[in-house]
Amino acid sequence: MSDTSKPGWITRTAFAAVALSGAYGFLEETTTRTTIAAAVLIGVAAFHLVAAFKLLRQAAPTRTATVAPVVDVGSTVVVAVPTPLVSERATAQTREEAVAEIGRGDWASAKAGLRWFIENATGEQDWPILTEGLRFPSNLAPREIAAEALIKRYGTEGLYECLRYLDSDLEGNAYWHIQSVFEELYLVEGIPIRTMLLEISTAAKYDDQKAHADELLGMHNLSADGQGVLKKTAQ
Repeated sequence: MSDTSKPGWITRTAFAAVALSGAYGFLEETTTRTTIAAAVLIGVAAFHLVAAFKLLRQAAPTRTATVAPVVDVGSTVVVAVPTPLVSERATAQTREEAVAEIGRGDWASAKAGLRWFIENATGEQDWPILTEGLRFPSNLAPREIAAEALIKRYGTEGLYECLRYLDSDLEGNAYWHIQSVFEELYLVEGIPIRTMLLEISTAAKYDDQKAHADELLGMHNLSADGQGVLKKTAQ
C-alpha cells in the first residue's frame, strides 16, 4: 500500500508549477516587494522540484526490488525468490532486528533497518552504524535515511558528520540528494538546521567545515525565516 500522507512527485511538480507561475506574475511588476515575493516563490518551486526528483529516483529501485538472487532447490528448476518491498516489511521493533536487516547487505534491507534508528539511535553504539549507512555503496536511499537519523538524534554533531561526508569525493548526484535532506528537514519538519549550521560556522572544533556551513547558510531554502514554512503543506 502506498503512503498517501505525503505528496507524491506529481503533486510536488504541480506545487512547483504554481509557485513559478506566481513568481512570473510578480516579476511583471518592478517593485521591491514583488521582487522579494517572486524570489520566495522561486525558492519554494526549487524545493518541490528537488523533492519530486528525489521521489522519482527512489521509485526506480523500488520497481526492481522484487528481483532477487536465484535459489537452487535441488533440481533442474531454478526458482527466483522475491525480496519483499520495504513498504511491505514489518518495521524493526528492536535494535537487534534493525542491525540484522542492515546486515543483509542489500539496499532495501539497509533502508528498512536504518529507519529504526531515526527514532531510537543513541550514544556511541549507534553512531558508527549511521556513519557507515551514510556511506552505503551503490544506492542513495540508505544514505538519506542515515543522514536524517544522524541529524535528528545527534543534532549538530550529526549534521557535521554529514558535511564531512559531503566534503568527500562523491559520485553522481549524491551531494544534492543529501543536501535536499537538509532542506526537507528544515522547511517541512521544522528541524533547526540553520541553528546547527551557525554553530558549525562559529565553533572552533568544527573549523574544517566552517566554509561549507557558511555556503549552506547563504542558500535561499535555508534562509532564516524558512524553518517549518512548508510543514502544513506537507501534511
